[in-house]
Amino acid sequence: MKKYITLFFVILIHAGSSAQNLNYILRSRAQLPTVERIDGKKVTTVEGKKITGSSNRNESPRLFTFLGSPFFIDNFQMGTFSIDSNTRSIRAPLLVNLTTDELMVKLSEKTTILQKVNFTIRGHNFITHNGRFYEQLYNGRVKLLKRYIRDVIPLSADNRNIASGFEGSQFYDGEIIDKASYYLVFRSNSMKEIKLTKKSIINILKKENKSLLARSDFKSLKENDSLIKAIETITILDEKSLIKALINAENTIMP
Repeated sequence: MKKYITLFFVILIHAGSSAQNLNYILRSRAQLPTVERIDGKKVTTVEGKKITGSSNRNESPRLFTFLGSPFFIDNFQMGTFSIDSNTRSIRAPLLVNLTTDELMVKLSEKTTILQKVNFTIRGHNFITHNGRFYEQLYNGRVKLLKRYIRDVIPLSADNRNIASGFEGSQFYDGEIIDKASYYLVFRSNSMKEIKLTKKSIINILKKENKSLLARSDFKSLKENDSLIKAIETITILDEKSLIKALINAENTIMP
C-alpha cells in the first residue's frame, strides 16, 4: 500500500512539473503562438524549448502543439489599454494570452508584450489584480470580477488525458482547459471567490456582514443586506441575473 501511495505522489509531481514546462513554452518570446482549427478543434502551435533535468537545461527548439487556445480571442482585435489610471488610454490591436496573463500590443508594426495593464477589447473591460487579468463585469459599490483560467495539462503519448473527449491520431504536447472563477470585491477591497449559486453568494455576504458589524460599518452592512434580498428573488442565477441584482441592490440604497 505504501508503495502505491509513493507512486501516486511521484505521478502528481511529474504532472505538475510537466505543466510548468508547458506554461514556460507558451511564454515564448521568439514566436507568438498561432491558433488554427483542425478537425473542428482549436489547436495552438508555438516554437519553444522545453526545460529538462535538474540543471534546467533546454532541449533544442521544436514546434509544440496544444489542443485548445490560450487566447481570449484568437487573433488581434482593436482595443484600448492604459498602464495605470493616470495615463491616457492608447488604441491599438490587442491579443490577450490568458495562460500567461500577458497583453500583446501592436505598436508601429512591432508587437510589445505587456503585463499589469488595464484594457478593453470587444466590449470586455479587464483590470489587473496581483499580476492577473480579471474581467470587470460590474463596477459598483460591490464589484463583480471574472477570472478566465487556461490550465495547461500534459498529455500521455496516446492522448488518454484529453479532458474534452477529443479522439484522433494527432499527438499533442498538452491540452489547454477553459475554466472561469468569479469574485466579489467589497468596499474594504476584500476579494472573495464565489460560485454562481445563491447559497454560495449569500454565505459570503453573511460572513462579510459579521466583519462589518465588528467594525460598526453600518452603511456597508445595509448595502450587503439589500444585495442578499435582491439575490434571494432570483429564479435562475447566472452572470446577467447577478449583475442585475447588484444594480438593483445599489439603486435601493441610493439617496
